[in-house]
Amino acid sequence: MLLRAVPERAIGALLGGDEVGVILSTHLASLKRPIDTKSPDFQRKMSDVRIDLRRAIRHDVDRRTGERHRLNEIESMAERLCPSTFLSKGVFPALDAAFLEIMEWRDSTVCFKEEHVQRYAELISELDPTVLVAWTIAKKKSTQTELRKTVDSLTTLYVGPRYFNRPLADNHTHLNGIVDDEIVLAELILLHFVPKRKKEAADKVGVQKAASPPSLIDIRLRRVRRLLNALIGLWKNTDGDEARALMENERQLADSCLEDVNSVMEQAMVDWPTEEQGIVVEEDMLNNRWLLRQLASAVVGRKMHQAWTWLFILLWRTYQSIACTETVRAVIVLFIAEVMAFRRQLIMHGNGLRRFTTGYPFAPLRNQAMNREGWQNLSYRDAVHRTFASKGDTAEIKISAGNFQDVTKVTADFARIANERLHFLSPDETEDGDAGTSSLDHWHFCLHFNRSGKSHFARRAALWKEAGTLKETLGSSNKWNFGFPLRAAGAAASNSHHPAEFVRGLDVAGDETGWPIEVFAPMLRWVRARERRKDLMQETCVPPKPLHLSIHAGEDYAHPLSGLRHVDETVVFCGMKEGDRLGHALALGIAPDDWLDRHGTVVIPVDEHVDNLVWAWHEAGKLADEHDLALANRVRSRLAKRIERFVQHVSWRADSPQPFKPACRALYDAWELRRNCPTLVLPSSNTEPVDHERLKVGAPDYQVLSNSVDDPDPASAVGLYIMRAKRENDALKLSGKPVVMVRLTKPRHGHSSRAQRLLEDTSAPDTANQMHDHDDAEDLQLMLALQDACLERYADLGVSIEANPSSNVYIGQIDTHSDHPIFRWAPPDEAELKEGARFNLFSLRKKQIAVSINTDDQGIFPTTLRMEYHLMHEAALERGYAEQLADRWIDRLQAIGFDHFLAAHGRKYED
Repeated sequence: MLLRAVPERAIGALLGGDEVGVILSTHLASLKRPIDTKSPDFQRKMSDVRIDLRRAIRHDVDRRTGERHRLNEIESMAERLCPSTFLSKGVFPALDAAFLEIMEWRDSTVCFKEEHVQRYAELISELDPTVLVAWTIAKKKSTQTELRKTVDSLTTLYVGPRYFNRPLADNHTHLNGIVDDEIVLAELILLHFVPKRKKEAADKVGVQKAASPPSLIDIRLRRVRRLLNALIGLWKNTDGDEARALMENERQLADSCLEDVNSVMEQAMVDWPTEEQGIVVEEDMLNNRWLLRQLASAVVGRKMHQAWTWLFILLWRTYQSIACTETVRAVIVLFIAEVMAFRRQLIMHGNGLRRFTTGYPFAPLRNQAMNREGWQNLSYRDAVHRTFASKGDTAEIKISAGNFQDVTKVTADFARIANERLHFLSPDETEDGDAGTSSLDHWHFCLHFNRSGKSHFARRAALWKEAGTLKETLGSSNKWNFGFPLRAAGAAASNSHHPAEFVRGLDVAGDETGWPIEVFAPMLRWVRARERRKDLMQETCVPPKPLHLSIHAGEDYAHPLSGLRHVDETVVFCGMKEGDRLGHALALGIAPDDWLDRHGTVVIPVDEHVDNLVWAWHEAGKLADEHDLALANRVRSRLAKRIERFVQHVSWRADSPQPFKPACRALYDAWELRRNCPTLVLPSSNTEPVDHERLKVGAPDYQVLSNSVDDPDPASAVGLYIMRAKRENDALKLSGKPVVMVRLTKPRHGHSSRAQRLLEDTSAPDTANQMHDHDDAEDLQLMLALQDACLERYADLGVSIEANPSSNVYIGQIDTHSDHPIFRWAPPDEAELKEGARFNLFSLRKKQIAVSINTDDQGIFPTTLRMEYHLMHEAALERGYAEQLADRWIDRLQAIGFDHFLAAHGRKYED
């Protein structure tokens, strides 16, 4: 997770903490009517509110950091944020200080200071940067023209100009993750209101059930929308400095905090077209009504980034007014805190990919925005604008294979919007003529299959259908007619396009800890296996253009060996070769001892533990034989003993009174056989005839495997594979069977305790169905050597890595960008790869592996591609590299990114 200091945490707690919203809304709702802000009772209440706010900041920071900070430090910061004058004056020193330290004005626009990019990244993980920038803009004395120019010139995430005019390639970005939190929040708060509740299932049979209680999200959304309506009323009635008008609106603002589901105000909607037309403004008079007119115009035009900025300028301008009352300021802080609390749910943070794929709380919020009419057009426009920020930018964009097939909903819309954007950036490139290039030369899709389903065996069967449909689509001579031309370089413009024109890569995305690549590898090999086909309208090669692989691997893992094995399975089982890429691949770079120090004790199923030990045993043998690494021989002997102890408890062992002690070599060979798809091997699952090409590619060892299906030999690799495949086939039936878990520790000082030795001195699970093991210092050294060996092997194959630094910091076990393993994979100083040097301790590496910088989900982890380059450049300086060296390193990474895109894309579609 991204490390954040107490000041950033504290300001995030005040302007985005759940408890702050509760405190302020409760206070405002409890005020006596009419509100007398000068009464002693009111002042006592405000004093209590400030005390409660300080306590809320302390609780929030303490809870979200696992009590790692001293309370003195947190309380001191809370006191500074909420002094005795808080809300009584229109000042906010913390925002002023933050802006002065990390932001700067460049002409009429704002950007972060290059040297403070890491601090800026930490701040925006807690707070929407628009809150900070709008505070400063609201303080400036500007004319209407100047202010409009400022708002229109603001860049995405206020990224500076250093890399703006340098074309960049993003080779790993998910289309559904590009749209940032501002767009989602603007849609929810300014436009998208709570839909009518769905009837309960019982209504279908005429039985009326009581409506389910509103969720916390619904309650907060209703309150925010009520507050917005009340604030709009204030802005229409006052120019900002009339004390009486502000006081007259206090009651309505305070009443907005009351929860009343029967009130008309609960579902009130802002009629923005009417607001835009009805607001009368004076020329050259910058007041609330003029600002509200700008907000309304931006919303009507669906310019949601500008609308979001105008909204916060209005909020802060009101707060800063000398005539503003404490009640109004409390409402404004409440509004911002509630909105930023939503933003917390839209920003992913926390260790582990499973938090993102299944537990990430953004789904209810994003789903509400996505269900709004016109959302796809709006979101694609934002995605295209962020992806193609400057002339020459290129991108490999990940979407699901299923979404690609739905041409009218995804492919056509995205192609049209990208075409418009790229024509705007480079109008000369999209004109008719043989010398130009087309918008399609700047992007293509990489289609991913999803790691999801009820069971591995059932998912395989569904995958074959998905893969078959995709292969047929890519090979079809039928064209998609979009109604607008996308002309490739040197080709005539046409409205019709082959589906294969848009696809260059295949991927598997999702939680790899629950869905190993072996489930998907046979289908990936088959889809990209080029074969001559006569059954698709005419004889053609399917797929018509070679597809590369760009697969998520080694991003999240339960143990360093698990991660290394996952990566190697991806390379081996998928048949990776030159031009293929590994997405994330953190397991190849984070030092195992560092990973375990952060993670602590590991608890994994015995099946996974045995797989890890067997794979490590084989790799240790290669290191010993090929590189004469004495360490490998010593560890290999211990690995064999550990395998013998644990293998008899794997879930796929057949019930038998005979001892189960397969040889390590047989276990490893059985692991290699997992490249074969069990649904093709086991006869009971073959309900339909399988064509020769699919069988040849999907189960290359079919002949030898099929001969042993009925009577597998538990001592042979083939028999072990069959036993495991049958267990997978019966997984749902056996789901209640307890799984033996292994508790795996790392001795703190390199030596096992007496208690640990006692726990390991048994070959049977304890009463909790648990066994114990440990990784000693030499085990960890071997893992480090295996990382180097794999890096060298993959570099020799021509396989490269797609690094996604901010994504890895938010999800993976990396504290900050300077800790990213990219510095180990491809260090700025190549001398660090010399034999025995810092990143080649075992003298196993001969070269750098090719690495590119990418964004992954830039709207979910607040970043842009250019910000990633800023962050990594600064990270190189932070690690002590000279600026010239860091500059050359960034240039090298940029060039690799373009090489990756062009190698996958090609310059001409093969018809």
